Amino acid sequence: MNKLRNFLLIFAILAIISLACNAPDGETLSEEDKQATSVAETVAAQTSNNDDPAPQPPGPSATPEPTQTNQPTTTPHPTNTPQPTSTTIPCNRASFVSDVTYPDGSDVVFNESFVKTWRLQNNGSCDWTSGYKLVFSHGDRLNAPDEVTITGGTVAPGQTVDISVNLKAPSNQGTYKGYFKLKSPDGQVFGIGANGDTAFWIEVEVFPDAPDVVIPKPEGTVSYREQLKCPTGSGDRYMLVFRVENTGTIPIKSASVWIKDHSTSEEFSNTNNLFGGASACISMAINELSPTQSAFVFSDYYKYQMIGDSVTASIKLCSEDNLGGECVEKILNFVE
Repeated sequence: MNKLRNFLLIFAILAIISLACNAPDGETLSEEDKQATSVAETVAAQTSNNDDPAPQPPGPSATPEPTQTNQPTTTPHPTNTPQPTSTTIPCNRASFVSDVTYPDGSDVVFNESFVKTWRLQNNGSCDWTSGYKLVFSHGDRLNAPDEVTITGGTVAPGQTVDISVNLKAPSNQGTYKGYFKLKSPDGQVFGIGANGDTAFWIEVEVFPDAPDVVIPKPEGTVSYREQLKCPTGSGDRYMLVFRVENTGTIPIKSASVWIKDHSTSEEFSNTNNLFGGASACISMAINELSPTQSAFVFSDYYKYQMIGDSVTASIKLCSEDNLGGECVEKILNFVE
């Protein structure tokens, strides 16, 4: 911008000089030249005025426009986060820990007496004392009493206690479930769960008593028959004969005869898988005694006659050979 003004100023001066030089001496400038000169002077004056502005008259100084200051943004106040309210722990409340006895689905037989035990925790705020009771709530009662004391001492909050009750199975087959709760000394009934109002329970499967497996045993009657004197290669010997009748339901396949003379403390025994068909020193033999059949068994040989009530005979009858299987024993005292 300054360069332009300077150029115009120089141009005006040069124009004025040119006009002055070209004018004849003593002649008046033509109107055209006068206008050109006037224009040049005006340009020169404006250019000079722009370079040297006239001083302002004294007066109050202009107050500068204030620059706009950015206002601080308003920081919103944090909203109040609701504080968790403290949960009041009820005085009476329990929680289930485990089934100590008879977990759910346990088998019991008709009319069986049994003891159910639960392990509970005191998760209330009050101590459990001897005034606290186990009470039946609803369902199958299983012969439970109205109430049972849960402790003889004190169960503080956080502690556990085993609570037991005597029960009895019914006489009909099926699934049975009984519900129980606790009761405080002032009569408040409570249970388990967050609100302390849920019952805990016993659930059992009741079946008829399985009959015992009966293994049949041999049965029979034994009686003294006689004492025989039998010749042997080393001289005469004696032998006792007993009669056996099978009164049971299974065959008798072996027998033993044990004799003791208490007057001399002598003992004689004989085990045999055969039974005699006749009471003779030499007799036929049979392999077993069927039910209702009779035969003889014999003692071993001995050297003298056994006379008097001091002689004891034990006869064992068995269902298998060599005294195997089931056996029954008969004891005899006899007088010759």
